[in-house]
Amino acid sequence: MRPHGLVLLVLSLVYVLLALNVLLLSIAPHYTMYGDQRYARHTPQPDGTVKDEVFPCSTLAPAGQCVLSRMSLLLLRFSYKAWIFGAVFYWGTWLFLLSVLAGVPIALCRRRPRAGGDPSEQDRLLDNVDA
Repeated sequence: MRPHGLVLLVLSLVYVLLALNVLLLSIAPHYTMYGDQRYARHTPQPDGTVKDEVFPCSTLAPAGQCVLSRMSLLLLRFSYKAWIFGAVFYWGTWLFLLSVLAGVPIALCRRRPRAGGDPSEQDRLLDNVDA
């Protein structure tokens, strides 16, 4: 018996993890790209001392001070080479959010049919059976 189901399950999990990484990159880009990295800036003072300041890593950091995570580097390179997928993901996310926001009030305000149906309809059906 071949393990096709197991291979399909593993492939599905890989796709789910990739989708979660893309979602995290759009929700929390700073943390996903650099994590908790910091860099030090040494600025000389007029009195001859050197003042050390520590800043969190960002895109404004000097070159070579901060290292991108491997997943963010992969996703940024992919988005740069095939930008259409990033644009489709971005607009698809907004479309999904708008459809959820539009669907929630409709689902809350719409009347549900009764379990027994309309009572006048049932009475009419019973009258036809008796006749």
